[in-house]
Amino acid sequence: MTNVSKLLIVNDADKRVEELCKSARLGAVGIHTTERCDVLGSAIGAVHVYKPDIVLASVHVAAEGFALAEQLEKDGYGGAVVFFGGGDALRIACAAMSRGGYFYLDRNATAAGLTEKLRDGADFAAERKKLHRAADSIYLGAPRITSEYFSELLGGADSGFLRLQLGVLGVELPSSGCAVYCKTYDLHTEELTEQCYNEYKNACRGETAGERFADEFIIVTAFRDVETLKNVGKDFIARNCAGNDGLVVGIGAFSPDTCPLVAAVTTAKALATENIFLPSCGVYTDSDRLLVHAKKCKRLVGDALKLIREHYAEKISASWAAKRLFVSPSHLMHEFKKELGTTFNDCLTKYRILQAKELLGANSLRINEVARAVGFTDARYFGTVFKEITGVSPGEYARRAEDAAHT
Repeated sequence: MTNVSKLLIVNDADKRVEELCKSARLGAVGIHTTERCDVLGSAIGAVHVYKPDIVLASVHVAAEGFALAEQLEKDGYGGAVVFFGGGDALRIACAAMSRGGYFYLDRNATAAGLTEKLRDGADFAAERKKLHRAADSIYLGAPRITSEYFSELLGGADSGFLRLQLGVLGVELPSSGCAVYCKTYDLHTEELTEQCYNEYKNACRGETAGERFADEFIIVTAFRDVETLKNVGKDFIARNCAGNDGLVVGIGAFSPDTCPLVAAVTTAKALATENIFLPSCGVYTDSDRLLVHAKKCKRLVGDALKLIREHYAEKISASWAAKRLFVSPSHLMHEFKKELGTTFNDCLTKYRILQAKELLGANSLRINEVARAVGFTDARYFGTVFKEITGVSPGEYARRAEDAAHT
């Protein structure tokens, strides 16, 4: 068995604990009895020698348990302690002890009850070990850990172990908010990147963490007002980047229910790269995915996307767009696939849903009114499409937006 928790039995004078342990068949659940000692006074020495994950102590009065707990605390023991017997005073104290890892087992407990408590103790001890490993590894230095975590995040991986190390360092990443990514395409503007990074750090409120590299940076913040963050970038670019290309900011929102952090970072990073067909100087969010820069997209596809933006609320199709662009529908579809890797209808649907999200977020229209406003004649079909793309129903999205507005 790969993970075996070591158990030390203390003060088993009445042999009841030993009988329970035999009945519980602890080896089958990954708990191995390392040793026994008959008196509480020898418990600390036994802990030093055998280094158990769990101490199972039989106590007759609460004071004995309190004394042992105090000794273990002073000695820095980090595992779990299960007290057997000892009365209500000790049971209540176990729940109240600030360190955690104290469990109470009634003297009339069954073998199954013992197994459950020891499993709880093993889980606690394993978590403590993990925290200690994370703390021990901090000799690498906080800057290196932070840089490594955000570097992996930019690569598409959210490392649980590195996140744990950040937590030990006191850097708690929010569960929902925005991921801001900036990319510089002109390496001579590193100073500009640093200024932009500081601008965003100052604008973000709540829990915020980030890292700046030579030509890019990433900020993860609990601040959820995407438009405000977008305007920070717009204002900065207007002040400092007039006439220059090369500084692009992408913003992706994340939440525990609909979009994990790594997906939001991926979105933000994609929005700040050239293959999204956006201008190479600006700030973009999900709703800007269909903005097209003439230099980076064939004129035909750009004109078709312009038609989508201007007429998405109407009854339009690829054939409708092809007719206005004086090409055949098959040629238009071929160009879409080649330039964007998708279809006209897919772009139309996604743009309609993006507009629907903004309307639902405003909470000013009913769902059937939103459906009509973005070009859907059937509210039920709109709901189906909306859920396929966003993962939630329109009603649920509107409720979450309203809750977020009141937090």
